[in-house]
Amino acid sequence: MGTFPASVCPALASTDTAKPPLVWEEITNPSPIACALKAVTGNAASGFGTAQPISNATTCYGWNNLAVNSGGQAIAVEGAAGILSAAVVALSRDLTGSWGAPVTIGASGVYRQRQPKLGLGNDGTAVVVWLINGGVRYAVRSGGSWSTAATLPGIAGTAGGLARVAVHGSGNSVAIFEQVSISPGNYATYRPVGGTWQTKVQLSSSVQVAATPAGTFVAGGTTVSTRLAGTSNWTTHTFSGGAIVNAAPGLAIALVGPQVNVSTAAVP
Repeated sequence: MGTFPASVCPALASTDTAKPPLVWEEITNPSPIACALKAVTGNAASGFGTAQPISNATTCYGWNNLAVNSGGQAIAVEGAAGILSAAVVALSRDLTGSWGAPVTIGASGVYRQRQPKLGLGNDGTAVVVWLINGGVRYAVRSGGSWSTAATLPGIAGTAGGLARVAVHGSGNSVAIFEQVSISPGNYATYRPVGGTWQTKVQLSSSVQVAATPAGTFVAGGTTVSTRLAGTSNWTTHTFSGGAIVNAAPGLAIALVGPQVNVSTAAVP
């Protein structure tokens, strides 16, 4: 496929169009340090094409995440890594493959605002979640416009670790976060498209979550939790080791460690 320049936090996402984009933050000037976010697309036949800068804001965020839907729309988000703090910025790619201008969805100045994660539905609905000091915030893109950043409801005490989100084809979403002080554990909250976040549910899973286009959500961990399309209950299956999950049309996949064992299940 070729060699890419030294980079920070590359993010790769697959799509049914077989043109997976790759984005990365690249140092463009060592002193004073400046960065650009770059993107490249490719396919199995010819590999990756020519990289293009999609943001020249010069800010070195240290963290980015990428989501792509079945039609080829894509969204990349940038933010701070670790326990640092920075603005949360989103960049959207339309169906023609053109990237739009960066949009700040989480203004700078918030203490320990960091580690944005996102999901993107086939209807164009996108949800981004990120950590702040002891809490989680989110923003939703609907009809091409981003909502004002807001606090994810339902957190008792403080949140930590990571927060993640998955969006299925019709725009419904699940966010999972870790609660660390009062009733510690991992919790999931469901948001119907155009609606509000519902009452949280505690899971035995980790904060990793994936969605099928039809609406099944799967959360990873030693215990894998599954919310089938059209239902509101989570079912569980416990493996001998921790499982990393993914989901595809009609199929949920768990990669179980410490050895690499694959478990699949047919789902809506």
